[in-house]
Amino acid sequence: MADNTRKSVLVLNSCFEPLNLCSARRALVMIMNGKAKVEEIRSEKIHTTKMWDEETGDYVTVDTFLPSVIRLLRYRYLPKIMQSPTRKNIFSRDMYCCMYCGEALTYRQLTLDHVVPRCKGGKDTWENMVASCLPCNKRKANKLLHEIPDMKLLRTPRPMTIHTSRQLLRNQSAADPLWRKYLFFEQNNINTWSEHA
Repeated sequence: MADNTRKSVLVLNSCFEPLNLCSARRALVMIMNGKAKVEEIRSEKIHTTKMWDEETGDYVTVDTFLPSVIRLLRYRYLPKIMQSPTRKNIFSRDMYCCMYCGEALTYRQLTLDHVVPRCKGGKDTWENMVASCLPCNKRKANKLLHEIPDMKLLRTPRPMTIHTSRQLLRNQSAADPLWRKYLFFEQNNINTWSEHA
C-alpha cells in the first residue's frame, strides 16, 4: 500500500481544467475530507473491508481502488505565474535536463545553478535559475556565461505559467493512459465539458 500511495494522481479544477499532479495519498485525504471526488480509478486495490449491508442482512466485501484522476469540488483560482521558483519546480520546468549540456538526469543527480551567480548579484528568480548536471555546475562555478567561451544555455529560462504547467502535465501523460482525455481532450470516451456541467 505504501508504494501505491506514492503514485501520481492527476488533479482537475472543479471545471475539469487540469491543475497538477499529487500523490495518491494526498488525493485520498482530499477525497475523505470532501474536497475532491474521484473521476477515474486504477485497477489496483488499496483496501478491502467487510461492511454490514442493511438490505441483505449480511456482511459484504467492499474494495477501495487507487484513484487516477480526481476533481476539486470548489473552483481554485489560478494565478498568472503558477508557482514559486523552488528546486523541484525549476527541475520540472527544465524537464529534468541540464540546461548547459542537455543530459537528462534524475532529481538527485541534478543541481540548481544560478546563471548570474549570487556572489555577483544573481537573484533566486525563474529567469536566473536552471537545472544543471554536476560537471557543468562545477565548470561554470562563479563565472558569468560570457566568461566561458564554449558554454551557453540551451534555452532561455522563463517563469512557469499556466501554459508551461499544462505542457509539463502533457509530457507526463504516458504515466497513466486515463489522463489523456483530460490533458488532450481526445474524442474517444471523452467526458466533454458540457457532459460534466
